[in-house]
Amino acid sequence: MAVKTTQYIFNGQTYNLTYNSTSGKWEATVTAPSKSSYNQPDHVLGGTVKATDEAGNTTTVDQSHATLGASLKLRVKEKTAPTITITSPSAGAYITNTTPTIEFQVKDTDSGVNAGTIAVTVDGTAVSTVDISAHAHHRR
Repeated sequence: MAVKTTQYIFNGQTYNLTYNSTSGKWEATVTAPSKSSYNQPDHVLGGTVKATDEAGNTTTVDQSHATLGASLKLRVKEKTAPTITITSPSAGAYITNTTPTIEFQVKDTDSGVNAGTIAVTVDGTAVSTVDISAHAHHRR
């Protein structure tokens, strides 16, 4: 029996696939979600394909399928970089000592920020930091 319909279920939406006789594949254009897949298991989003034949028999395959599952995993990369804001000293302030305290905030609205990856340099030289994790704010 021939396949009558094929659907792709992804991120809560069902897409009807169209057979491309040139490529021999069932295809659809799917819009990626606005959030990255970083916080998902294995950093990927999975989908499900449901094929139905002329007799009404249906087969469903998802990302856990041993043979086809890997091709149903989608990695969505984050589009917006984290932001860094200097909170102290204020813009235009005069610094009156040789070891000023510089405070900053790091924010990321999607995957989050790993405080262990933050480095501070002055004129290309790494400087020591005190409790950098307290100043690296992690927002999801």
